[in-house]
Amino acid sequence: MLLADTPLDPRSLVRRIWQPSNLPDYRLFVRLQTSAALMFDRFDDPTATHSRAARRGFQRLCDNPRVDDELLARSARERTLQGLHGLEVLVLAHDTTEVDKVGPSEPDDAGPLRSNSSRGYLVHSCAAVDPAHHALLGVVDTFAWTRSWNLRGQNHKSRAPHQKESIKWRRGIRRVALALQAAGIGGTVVHALDREGDVYENFTFARRHGHLVVVRAAQDRRIAESEEHLWAYLGGREAVHSFEHEVRTEVSAAALAAAKRKGTKAVEALRARVAKLPARRTATVQLRYATVTLLPPERRKGRPKPVALVAISVREDDAPAAVEPIDWVLLTTCAVGSVAEALRVMGFYEDRYLIEPVHRIWKSALRLESEPIADLASFRRQLAIVMPLASHIAQWTYASRVTPNAPASAHVSGEVLAGLKEACRYHELPLPRRAWTIKDVVTKLACLGGYEVRPDRRPGWIVIWRGWRKLRRFMDLFDYAQTRRKQVPR
Repeated sequence: MLLADTPLDPRSLVRRIWQPSNLPDYRLFVRLQTSAALMFDRFDDPTATHSRAARRGFQRLCDNPRVDDELLARSARERTLQGLHGLEVLVLAHDTTEVDKVGPSEPDDAGPLRSNSSRGYLVHSCAAVDPAHHALLGVVDTFAWTRSWNLRGQNHKSRAPHQKESIKWRRGIRRVALALQAAGIGGTVVHALDREGDVYENFTFARRHGHLVVVRAAQDRRIAESEEHLWAYLGGREAVHSFEHEVRTEVSAAALAAAKRKGTKAVEALRARVAKLPARRTATVQLRYATVTLLPPERRKGRPKPVALVAISVREDDAPAAVEPIDWVLLTTCAVGSVAEALRVMGFYEDRYLIEPVHRIWKSALRLESEPIADLASFRRQLAIVMPLASHIAQWTYASRVTPNAPASAHVSGEVLAGLKEACRYHELPLPRRAWTIKDVVTKLACLGGYEVRPDRRPGWIVIWRGWRKLRRFMDLFDYAQTRRKQVPR
């Protein structure tokens, strides 16, 4: 959902999000605009035509201790929150990603990551999603930290809950809830967490503070309703609904493990066999749900109370051979009393996946991992700049799906629109015979980036912003040709 003043041009975007007062002096504000243009132009080409001085200027901007990352992030967050007013239901997708900084310019305070060969920082972010249109609205919150090397080799189960890294989920929910409250945003707010968020303290926290959460279960927990554990209890219940659901075709984890025991050739043959199947398939799944009472883990000290939740099982019983079947168990504090409400909660969790393209934009398009920085403080300044830029790219990607018939003149300048028309004529792309809409602009940019118009596939952010970069180059050459024509004597 685009605001009325969401321009395509990165320099104009910086002037919409931030003010010169957000930086110590106006010179840094100009450098911020130059840095945004640099990051947008090089996302498909790391050796952009920008000078070395421009690249060094961005590094100095991030390393400048006078730049307040909290102030930059707050201004960007307030702009994102403006677009959330009026929504009856809002899904907040939480996720954590690793930013690998290993390399020649690796900062000294980079911490350990999942891989032994990686070192860098962790970023926990929260993105707002409109469940009515399944569209990403922007990033609401981010927080970066470095993991201590002293944690390696420790028994994490023996640590207190507030000393564990899983507290990031509760802190993220609390920060976002306070931001929404300060912005006066009401309605129903649902927090969607992935399997890493299946932590007992997250459920007790949500119940105690009245938060609605949807978490995909990663652990087969004890319940008060049966001597069996959760998954067996749900599997023994009668299915209340059967429906078809479209999913990606992936190699089965069990088949892959069996192939690895046989050797590399078996793994390659398995992957080749699955690769011949369609990229997406339609699965027939069974729906079950029940109200359960989770018992606290036995290792907990004191007397933690059981917590009542609704468990929803979405399971595929007849998946093709060597293909990963759907087998979801969702735990939620949302009220579920019918099949329609269970499917609604399932849709909330599916919207969680929309935060992952934002992380890909950070790393692939804006090259967050390859940019040299000095330390964690510099990285947080860099993140405060990159976050709204990534949200901007994602917003334009989903704009044609949420408001396809919105007039383009409210968001695209006349100069850019005229340049896009000339580029379409040059590349022999058909032009609409009416006033241009947001969908027209996004589709034509995607076509310039290599997208082939198809009824079964919508353009993604890569082709859209590749087309935007191609359009900017075309407009530069077109303006140069027009200028030279005026200068040639007759």
